[in-house]
Amino acid sequence: MSRLIDFIKRSLLTLLPKELQSFVPKEFQAWLQRTEDSTEEKSMVGSLPQGSASPSLVAKDAIPKMSGESYNSLFSTPLPTPKIFVDHRIWEIIKHSLPEDYVLLNPVIKAIFEPMSGDSYNSLFSTSLSTPDVFVDDRVWKHIKNSLPENYVLPNPVTKEIFGPMRGDFYNSLFSTPLSTPDVFVDDRVWKHIKNSLPENYVLPNPVTKEMFEPMRADSYNSLFSTLFSTPNMFVDDRVWKHIKNSLPENYVLPNPVIKEMFKPMSGDFYNSLFSTPLSTPEVFVDHEVWESIKASLPPDYVIPNPVMRDVH
Repeated sequence: MSRLIDFIKRSLLTLLPKELQSFVPKEFQAWLQRTEDSTEEKSMVGSLPQGSASPSLVAKDAIPKMSGESYNSLFSTPLPTPKIFVDHRIWEIIKHSLPEDYVLLNPVIKAIFEPMSGDSYNSLFSTSLSTPDVFVDDRVWKHIKNSLPENYVLPNPVTKEIFGPMRGDFYNSLFSTPLSTPDVFVDDRVWKHIKNSLPENYVLPNPVTKEMFEPMRADSYNSLFSTLFSTPNMFVDDRVWKHIKNSLPENYVLPNPVIKEMFKPMSGDFYNSLFSTPLSTPEVFVDHEVWESIKASLPPDYVIPNPVMRDVH
Protein backbone atom coordinates (compact mmCIF):
# COMPACT_ATOMS: atom_id res chain seq x y z
CA MET A 1 0.00 0.00 0.00
CA SER A 2 1.37 3.41 -0.80
CA ARG A 3 2.20 5.72 2.06
CA LEU A 4 -0.77 7.95 1.24
CA ILE A 5 -3.40 5.18 1.43
CA ASP A 6 -1.80 3.91 4.62
CA PHE A 7 -2.01 7.45 5.99
CA ILE A 8 -5.69 7.80 4.93
CA LYS A 9 -6.59 4.49 6.58
CA ARG A 10 -4.87 5.40 9.83
CA SER A 11 -6.42 8.88 9.80
CA LEU A 12 -9.94 7.48 9.38
CA LEU A 13 -9.69 4.92 12.16
CA THR A 14 -7.23 6.65 14.51
CA LEU A 15 -8.04 10.36 14.22
CA LEU A 16 -11.81 9.82 14.03
CA PRO A 17 -13.22 10.50 17.54
CA LYS A 18 -13.95 7.28 19.45
CA GLU A 19 -17.62 8.15 19.82
CA LEU A 20 -17.94 8.31 15.99
CA GLN A 21 -15.90 5.18 15.13
CA SER A 22 -18.92 2.97 15.80
CA PHE A 23 -20.65 4.64 12.80
CA VAL A 24 -18.00 3.40 10.31
CA PRO A 25 -19.52 0.36 8.54
CA LYS A 26 -17.71 -2.94 9.08
CA GLU A 27 -17.57 -3.39 5.28
CA PHE A 28 -15.55 -0.17 5.00
CA GLN A 29 -13.16 -1.22 7.76
CA ALA A 30 -12.74 -4.63 6.05
CA TRP A 31 -12.01 -2.88 2.72
CA LEU A 32 -9.26 -0.85 4.36
CA GLN A 33 -7.76 -3.99 5.92
CA ARG A 34 -7.86 -5.95 2.64
CA THR A 35 -6.25 -3.07 0.76
CA GLU A 36 -3.45 -2.88 3.31
CA ASP A 37 -2.79 -6.64 3.26
CA SER A 38 -2.81 -6.96 -0.55
CA THR A 39 -0.49 -4.05 -1.44
CA GLU A 40 3.22 -3.81 -0.72
CA GLU A 41 4.58 -0.57 0.62
CA LYS A 42 6.58 1.53 -1.81
CA SER A 43 9.19 4.19 -1.08
CA MET A 44 8.34 7.66 -2.30
CA VAL A 45 11.89 8.13 -3.53
CA GLY A 46 12.00 4.70 -5.19
CA SER A 47 8.80 5.51 -7.04
CA LEU A 48 10.30 8.52 -8.81
CA PRO A 49 10.98 7.90 -12.53
CA GLN A 50 14.60 7.02 -13.27
CA GLY A 51 16.65 9.85 -14.62
CA SER A 52 14.26 12.44 -13.19
CA ALA A 53 15.61 15.94 -12.87
CA SER A 54 17.13 17.27 -9.68
CA PRO A 55 14.49 18.71 -7.29
CA SER A 56 16.05 22.14 -7.84
CA LEU A 57 15.49 21.94 -11.63
CA VAL A 58 12.03 22.22 -13.15
CA ALA A 59 11.40 21.18 -16.73
CA LYS A 60 9.46 23.62 -18.83
CA ASP A 61 6.77 21.06 -19.72
CA ALA A 62 6.28 20.23 -16.01
CA ILE A 63 4.90 23.69 -15.13
CA PRO A 64 1.25 22.92 -16.04
CA LYS A 65 1.42 19.81 -13.83
CA MET A 66 2.57 21.97 -10.91
CA SER A 67 -0.71 23.89 -10.85
CA GLY A 68 -2.88 22.89 -7.89
CA GLU A 69 -5.85 22.74 -10.26
CA SER A 70 -4.24 19.83 -12.17
CA TYR A 71 -5.27 17.59 -9.29
CA ASN A 72 -8.82 18.85 -8.83
CA SER A 73 -10.13 15.47 -10.00
CA LEU A 74 -9.08 14.07 -6.59
CA PHE A 75 -11.66 16.24 -4.83
CA SER A 76 -15.44 15.94 -4.92
CA THR A 77 -15.77 19.74 -4.68
CA PRO A 78 -12.88 21.26 -6.67
CA LEU A 79 -11.89 24.82 -5.77
CA PRO A 80 -10.07 27.05 -8.27
CA THR A 81 -6.54 27.66 -6.98
CA PRO A 82 -4.70 29.32 -9.91
CA LYS A 83 -2.00 30.78 -7.64
CA ILE A 84 -1.16 27.53 -5.85
CA PHE A 85 1.62 25.31 -7.19
CA VAL A 86 2.65 21.87 -5.96
CA ASP A 87 5.50 19.43 -6.52
CA HIS A 88 4.02 17.47 -9.43
CA ARG A 89 6.46 14.58 -8.93
CA ILE A 90 4.96 13.86 -5.52
CA TRP A 91 1.38 14.51 -6.57
CA GLU A 92 1.68 12.27 -9.65
CA ILE A 93 2.80 9.42 -7.36
CA ILE A 94 -0.16 10.13 -5.04
CA LYS A 95 -2.60 10.24 -7.95
CA HIS A 96 -1.39 6.96 -9.56
CA SER A 97 -1.33 5.09 -6.23
CA LEU A 98 -5.00 5.77 -5.48
CA PRO A 99 -7.88 3.49 -6.56
CA GLU A 100 -9.66 4.50 -9.76
CA ASP A 101 -12.30 7.24 -9.29
CA TYR A 102 -11.06 7.90 -5.74
CA VAL A 103 -12.15 11.32 -4.46
CA LEU A 104 -11.98 13.31 -1.25
CA LEU A 105 -14.34 13.56 0.62
CA ASN A 106 -14.76 9.79 0.32
CA PRO A 107 -18.41 9.07 -0.69
CA VAL A 108 -18.58 6.35 1.98
CA ILE A 109 -17.58 8.85 4.68
CA LYS A 110 -19.98 11.46 3.26
CA ALA A 111 -22.82 8.95 3.36
CA ILE A 112 -22.02 8.20 7.02
CA PHE A 113 -21.99 11.84 8.06
CA GLU A 114 -24.92 13.05 5.91
CA PRO A 115 -27.70 12.08 8.36
CA MET A 116 -25.56 13.41 11.23
CA SER A 117 -25.55 16.96 9.85
CA GLY A 118 -27.35 19.44 12.09
CA ASP A 119 -29.01 20.90 8.97
CA SER A 120 -30.88 17.60 8.46
CA TYR A 121 -33.15 18.57 11.35
CA ASN A 122 -33.80 22.21 10.41
CA SER A 123 -37.43 21.36 9.67
CA LEU A 124 -37.98 21.09 13.45
CA PHE A 125 -37.31 24.81 13.94
CA SER A 126 -39.44 27.76 12.87
CA THR A 127 -36.30 29.85 12.29
CA SER A 128 -33.75 27.62 10.59
CA LEU A 129 -30.06 28.40 11.01
CA SER A 130 -27.58 26.70 8.71
CA THR A 131 -24.96 24.86 10.79
CA PRO A 132 -22.95 22.84 8.24
CA ASP A 133 -20.11 22.26 10.71
CA VAL A 134 -22.36 20.88 13.47
CA PHE A 135 -22.93 17.14 13.66
CA VAL A 136 -25.34 15.32 15.96
CA ASP A 137 -26.06 11.74 16.97
CA ASP A 138 -28.64 10.84 14.31
CA ARG A 139 -29.81 7.83 16.35
CA VAL A 140 -31.00 10.21 19.07
CA TRP A 141 -32.35 12.90 16.72
CA LYS A 142 -34.16 10.45 14.45
CA HIS A 143 -35.92 9.09 17.51
CA ILE A 144 -36.84 12.65 18.59
CA LYS A 145 -38.08 13.59 15.11
CA ASN A 146 -40.16 10.42 14.70
CA SER A 147 -41.77 10.80 18.13
CA LEU A 148 -43.00 14.37 17.48
CA PRO A 149 -46.41 15.23 15.99
CA GLU A 150 -46.51 16.03 12.28
CA ASN A 151 -45.54 19.65 11.41
CA TYR A 152 -44.21 20.19 14.94
CA VAL A 153 -41.77 23.11 15.13
CA LEU A 154 -39.77 24.87 17.84
CA PRO A 155 -40.69 27.22 19.35
CA ASN A 156 -44.23 25.82 19.31
CA PRO A 157 -46.70 28.36 17.75
CA VAL A 158 -49.11 27.81 20.69
CA THR A 159 -46.32 28.59 23.16
CA LYS A 160 -45.32 31.67 21.12
CA GLU A 161 -48.93 32.88 21.20
CA ILE A 162 -49.03 32.48 24.99
CA PHE A 163 -45.73 34.33 25.51
CA GLY A 164 -46.47 37.07 22.93
CA PRO A 165 -48.35 39.42 25.29
CA MET A 166 -45.86 38.59 28.05
CA ARG A 167 -42.94 40.09 26.11
CA GLY A 168 -41.58 43.30 27.59
CA ASP A 169 -41.68 44.92 24.12
CA PHE A 170 -45.48 44.48 24.12
CA TYR A 171 -45.67 47.41 26.56
CA ASN A 172 -43.15 49.72 24.87
CA SER A 173 -45.92 52.20 24.06
CA LEU A 174 -45.97 53.14 27.76
CA PHE A 175 -42.46 54.62 27.57
CA SER A 176 -41.35 57.83 25.87
CA THR A 177 -37.98 56.23 25.07
CA PRO A 178 -38.72 52.55 24.34
CA LEU A 179 -35.88 50.05 24.69
CA SER A 180 -36.21 46.73 22.90
CA THR A 181 -36.01 43.87 25.41
CA PRO A 182 -36.99 40.76 23.39
CA ASP A 183 -35.64 38.40 26.07
CA VAL A 184 -37.58 40.01 28.94
CA PHE A 185 -40.98 38.59 29.85
CA VAL A 186 -43.48 40.02 32.34
CA ASP A 187 -46.71 38.90 33.98
CA ASP A 188 -49.23 40.11 31.39
CA ARG A 189 -52.09 39.84 33.91
CA VAL A 190 -50.41 42.57 36.00
CA TRP A 191 -49.22 44.70 33.06
CA LYS A 192 -52.51 44.53 31.20
CA HIS A 193 -54.22 45.80 34.34
CA ILE A 194 -51.66 48.63 34.63
CA LYS A 195 -52.01 49.54 30.94
CA ASN A 196 -55.81 49.56 31.00
CA SER A 197 -55.94 51.71 34.15
CA LEU A 198 -53.73 54.49 32.74
CA PRO A 199 -55.07 57.56 30.90
CA GLU A 200 -54.93 57.49 27.12
CA ASN A 201 -51.52 58.44 25.64
CA TYR A 202 -49.89 58.12 29.06
CA VAL A 203 -46.11 57.64 28.85
CA LEU A 204 -43.23 57.25 31.27
CA PRO A 205 -41.55 59.41 32.29
CA ASN A 206 -44.59 61.68 32.39
CA PRO A 207 -43.98 64.92 30.36
CA VAL A 208 -45.30 66.99 33.31
CA THR A 209 -42.83 65.30 35.65
CA LYS A 210 -40.01 65.78 33.13
CA GLU A 211 -40.81 69.48 32.87
CA MET A 212 -40.81 69.76 36.67
CA PHE A 213 -37.42 68.08 37.01
CA GLU A 214 -35.75 69.92 34.11
CA PRO A 215 -34.64 73.00 36.14
CA MET A 216 -33.59 70.66 38.95
CA ARG A 217 -30.95 68.98 36.78
CA ALA A 218 -27.45 69.68 38.11
CA ASP A 219 -26.28 70.38 34.54
CA SER A 220 -28.47 73.51 34.56
CA TYR A 221 -25.90 75.11 36.88
CA ASN A 222 -22.73 74.07 35.05
CA SER A 223 -22.06 77.70 34.13
CA LEU A 224 -21.06 78.28 37.77
CA PHE A 225 -18.00 76.02 37.41
CA SER A 226 -14.77 76.63 35.48
CA THR A 227 -14.41 72.86 34.86
CA LEU A 228 -17.68 71.40 33.66
CA PHE A 229 -18.73 67.86 34.59
CA SER A 230 -21.89 66.46 33.08
CA THR A 231 -24.10 64.90 35.77
CA PRO A 232 -27.37 64.10 33.93
CA ASN A 233 -28.56 61.77 36.71
CA MET A 234 -28.07 64.28 39.50
CA PHE A 235 -30.89 66.57 40.62
CA VAL A 236 -30.78 69.49 43.05
CA ASP A 237 -33.30 71.75 44.77
CA ASP A 238 -33.65 74.46 42.14
CA ARG A 239 -35.23 76.86 44.65
CA VAL A 240 -31.91 76.86 46.59
CA TRP A 241 -29.62 76.87 43.54
CA LYS A 242 -31.56 79.59 41.73
CA HIS A 243 -31.17 81.77 44.82
CA ILE A 244 -27.42 81.02 44.92
CA LYS A 245 -26.99 81.73 41.21
CA ASN A 246 -28.92 85.01 41.34
CA SER A 247 -26.96 86.27 44.34
CA LEU A 248 -23.53 85.80 42.73
CA PRO A 249 -21.70 88.47 40.67
CA GLU A 250 -21.97 88.18 36.89
CA ASN A 251 -19.47 85.72 35.33
CA TYR A 252 -18.69 84.27 38.74
CA VAL A 253 -17.19 80.78 38.54
CA LEU A 254 -15.88 78.18 40.94
CA PRO A 255 -13.09 77.94 41.81
CA ASN A 256 -12.72 81.74 41.80
CA PRO A 257 -9.73 82.81 39.58
CA VAL A 258 -8.53 85.16 42.35
CA ILE A 259 -8.48 82.32 44.87
CA LYS A 260 -6.79 80.03 42.33
CA GLU A 261 -4.05 82.62 41.83
CA MET A 262 -3.64 82.96 45.62
CA PHE A 263 -3.25 79.21 46.10
CA LYS A 264 -0.93 78.66 43.14
CA PRO A 265 2.35 79.28 45.04
CA MET A 266 1.00 77.12 47.85
CA SER A 267 0.68 74.08 45.61
CA GLY A 268 3.03 71.24 46.53
CA ASP A 269 3.90 70.93 42.83
CA PHE A 270 5.40 74.44 42.96
CA TYR A 271 8.40 73.00 44.84
CA ASN A 272 8.94 69.85 42.77
CA SER A 273 12.31 71.21 41.59
CA LEU A 274 13.71 70.42 45.08
CA PHE A 275 13.21 66.67 44.55
CA SER A 276 15.18 64.34 42.27
CA THR A 277 12.00 62.30 41.68
CA PRO A 278 9.10 64.78 41.58
CA LEU A 279 5.62 63.45 42.32
CA SER A 280 2.59 65.41 41.18
CA THR A 281 0.46 66.31 44.22
CA PRO A 282 -2.10 68.83 42.91
CA GLU A 283 -4.28 68.40 46.02
CA VAL A 284 -1.46 69.11 48.49
CA PHE A 285 -0.96 72.69 49.64
CA VAL A 286 1.90 74.04 51.80
CA ASP A 287 2.76 77.27 53.60
CA HIS A 288 4.64 79.00 50.80
CA GLU A 289 6.21 81.53 53.18
CA VAL A 290 8.00 78.66 54.95
CA TRP A 291 8.89 76.84 51.73
CA GLU A 292 10.11 80.00 49.98
CA SER A 293 12.49 80.54 52.95
CA ILE A 294 13.70 76.94 52.69
CA LYS A 295 14.16 77.16 48.91
CA ALA A 296 16.05 80.46 49.10
CA SER A 297 18.48 79.12 51.75
CA LEU A 298 19.51 76.05 49.72
CA PRO A 299 22.50 75.94 47.33
CA PRO A 300 21.71 76.18 43.61
CA ASP A 301 20.72 72.82 42.05
CA TYR A 302 20.17 71.29 45.48
CA VAL A 303 17.89 68.26 45.36
CA ILE A 304 16.48 65.75 47.82
CA PRO A 305 17.77 63.11 48.31
CA ASN A 306 21.27 64.70 48.03
CA PRO A 307 23.33 62.83 45.36
CA VAL A 308 26.38 62.86 47.70
CA MET A 309 24.39 61.12 50.43
CA ARG A 310 23.06 58.61 47.90
CA ASP A 311 26.59 57.75 46.72
CA VAL A 312 27.80 57.30 50.34
CA HIS A 313 24.94 54.93 51.08
